[in-house]
Amino acid sequence: MLLDEPTTGLDVRRRRELQTLLRDLRERHDATIVLTTHDLDEAERLADRIGILHAGRLVADGDVDDLAERHAARSLEDVFVAVTGRSADEAEAGVARLR
Repeated sequence: MLLDEPTTGLDVRRRRELQTLLRDLRERHDATIVLTTHDLDEAERLADRIGILHAGRLVADGDVDDLAERHAARSLEDVFVAVTGRSADEAEAGVARLR
């Protein structure tokens, strides 16, 4: 299943419901779900494996603990900054300028 920012624009209750549904689908059906998101907290909560793209390239991948250890980071946001040289907010602003 490929989902592109499926929780963007949802209220808190619907976001949680969708996140629960995705976890259940993964567990009950041994499904592979590829989810793109700018919400690093959501990625950290939902994903078994994280891939960070920068300038069209995969610059980091692994589980959250592995990424944090490799980049001496406390959070996925810190990993993002380490591998891209930009904060998530700066990267989002760059994407917004391109639209």
